[in-house]
Amino acid sequence: MRAEPESRELLSICLKKMKPQLLKVRLTDACFVWTEAHSKRIKVKLTIQKEVFNNTILQQTFVVEFTIHNQVIIFNSL
Repeated sequence: MRAEPESRELLSICLKKMKPQLLKVRLTDACFVWTEAHSKRIKVKLTIQKEVFNNTILQQTFVVEFTIHNQVIIFNSL
């Protein structure tokens, strides 16, 4: 599958790479973080929520980094 930089398709591909980690939480927002145009790295800012106690919801925002190797996206960190 081919996707343009910072497109919805590319964001979808990146999120699918993280699917096992995202099953335990609720994803509320995802967007790209700017990187150099020639960079082989893609950074995505995620906002997730999870209920930790009765009626207590924990929300966290963090950046996840992906690397492109031979046109294949590899998930680096969570």
